[in-house]
Amino acid sequence: MSQLARNTALAFSARIASMVLGIGTSVILARFLGPEGKGLYSLAVLLPTLIVTFMSLGIGPATVYHVARKDFSPRVAFGNNLLFALVIGAVGVIAGVVLTVFFADKVFPGIPQNYLLFTLCLIPLKLLNAFFLYVHQGQQQFESHSLLVVLPSLFYLVFVVIGLILLRRGVFAAIIAVVASYLIVDLVHLRLVRGIPGGMCFTPDCAYIKAVLKYGWKAYLLTVVTFLNYRLDMLLVNGYLGAAAVGFYSVGVGLVEKLWLVPSALSMALFPRLSAERDEERGRELASFLARSTLWLTGIAASVLVLLCQPIIVLLYSEAYVPAVQAAQILLVGIVALAGARPLINYLAGRGRPMLNTYAGIVALVMNLGLNIGLIPKLGITGAAWASTVSYTVSYAFSIVAYCRISGSEWRDVVLLKRSDFTRYRALIVRVIQRR
Repeated sequence: MSQLARNTALAFSARIASMVLGIGTSVILARFLGPEGKGLYSLAVLLPTLIVTFMSLGIGPATVYHVARKDFSPRVAFGNNLLFALVIGAVGVIAGVVLTVFFADKVFPGIPQNYLLFTLCLIPLKLLNAFFLYVHQGQQQFESHSLLVVLPSLFYLVFVVIGLILLRRGVFAAIIAVVASYLIVDLVHLRLVRGIPGGMCFTPDCAYIKAVLKYGWKAYLLTVVTFLNYRLDMLLVNGYLGAAAVGFYSVGVGLVEKLWLVPSALSMALFPRLSAERDEERGRELASFLARSTLWLTGIAASVLVLLCQPIIVLLYSEAYVPAVQAAQILLVGIVALAGARPLINYLAGRGRPMLNTYAGIVALVMNLGLNIGLIPKLGITGAAWASTVSYTVSYAFSIVAYCRISGSEWRDVVLLKRSDFTRYRALIVRVIQRR
């Protein structure tokens, strides 16, 4: 547990640093681009993210799973993941060009074509960054992992300051900034990886490729479904309401998603731990403890944030973004539900059952799509927020049922705190204090 706590602390620290840098960048983007410009930027960078998600093939989670279990060496994983990034990245760029030239008016109405085409540079850069980070995560090397999580946010902030504040170049400067930040980080990453014992193995390893794709296709479906659950509403808001509404909505979403810092950090540390764990009872007890703890910790934070949403948004983004407040408050319930689901999702994936998570995601996606179509025309961005919250909550309930059936636990084990939890919290706090 101490190793998990240390890894979680490292991942959490990296997320906090990245969050602070990200908030600074988001404030500059919102204030210097305005709601419409912020919406245009958010939609433009959504295109490469969409393509990366659809073409990732589940390679990331599969890498963590097999590296954590020591099925393959890091040099094999790094080398073959580099090949994956280059090949998939090239195909992704071609697909992006076709989509932009022939279908952009339908999928991304109102977004300048040159914005969309330039963002395609992000596809191979983001793939390489992600595929390498997953190797570090599988090795549970969170020192290097944490550094490489923070660097893109740092460089991005610097380039945004230069492009928007000093040069006043607008949306296109923001796009150039994010591309340049990933390019530099990838070069740094390649330099670091070259120093591993034996270097990278550039020869394709058929056993590795087969194992990764065999596990990955199951995780891939979940990745795609989860991404659509998180970001489909952006496309629908743009289609119904326009780019300015996306600007408001993206600010609200960006604020409340900061509550995922702890669950995300925990998820990074927990997945490789559960994948490597051979003791079923220990794995189940750990997942249950973290699930209920994460649920309540995030719930308390959300209760505070629901009261502070408006002053925070006005302070950071100005009065112009007040329409984002109600949507952010509604989304908080769904954010709490997904936070509680994270450890359960990692348990099922770590036990080789990622398809159960996919089924939950599909149910939530269908509900999310239907509710968005029904509510956005009537309620605007608050309708999109309600659609997300309801679908996230349904997904959480599905995850609880799946987890309890596989692990033999009861729903109380993952929802309600126990007296022994507080003893555990005190022990963890004392341990952290003693190490300082």
